[in-house]
Amino acid sequence: MKKTILLIFTLFILSSCGVSPSEGDKNITLDFVKQHIDNSYLDLRSLGLTKVPEFSKILPQAVLEDVLFIDLSNNEIRKIPDEFKKFPNLKEVNLSFNKIKKLENLNNIKLLRKVEVYENELKSVNLKNVPNLKYLDLSYNNLESGDLEDIFKLTGLTELQLLRNNIKSIEGIEALTSLEVIKLEFNQIKDISPLDSLKNLKFVSVAENPLDKALIEKWIKFTQDNMGYTKEEPEVIKLTQPEEKTDKDSVLEI
Repeated sequence: MKKTILLIFTLFILSSCGVSPSEGDKNITLDFVKQHIDNSYLDLRSLGLTKVPEFSKILPQAVLEDVLFIDLSNNEIRKIPDEFKKFPNLKEVNLSFNKIKKLENLNNIKLLRKVEVYENELKSVNLKNVPNLKYLDLSYNNLESGDLEDIFKLTGLTELQLLRNNIKSIEGIEALTSLEVIKLEFNQIKDISPLDSLKNLKFVSVAENPLDKALIEKWIKFTQDNMGYTKEEPEVIKLTQPEEKTDKDSVLEI
């Protein structure tokens, strides 16, 4: 509570003193940010933004340090700039439902635990040295097998969602030994044997790939047994399209 009060007070003082953003960010002012930040959660969803604001030129250092979660989903953003590295305690980034073609500039963010960039136009991934990353959702993009090299080096991942891409091979996924959840529906994968070596898996979804029906059913049963699902609960394995976030309760609890 004290940190939230201090944060609001800092923003109020600076805006009263006439602190303003750079010319390139004139639509995102300090007063504007005040209305979209709540308890370390910076909520900039559905604002028609065409680029990520230059936060470091808008926000004082105390605010940059306080922000843990940033949601820029459902905008018109095409590129990920270097701005997220200016938040030293950042834990979660949501850039879903934009027009981003390359996942980049999230490298070396040491505390980052959750990244969502689903429903974009991703064709390449540059994501390295993110040691605490646990959750990665890149579903509904244009990724191919060769774009997964960096992902398969994120050995701390426990959940990976890659459904509805153009993936033909998951060779290399064996390195993700901490993986518990993998979603690969609606790709072009013909061989899922690399999953056999992942001993921590609990949820596997591989429907709508060119696989033998018996193999798909094997993994459905595997998931049902591990997650406690039954035949009376078919919705748990039914493919559902990612939904746009609608409230702050969707933030990952750390």
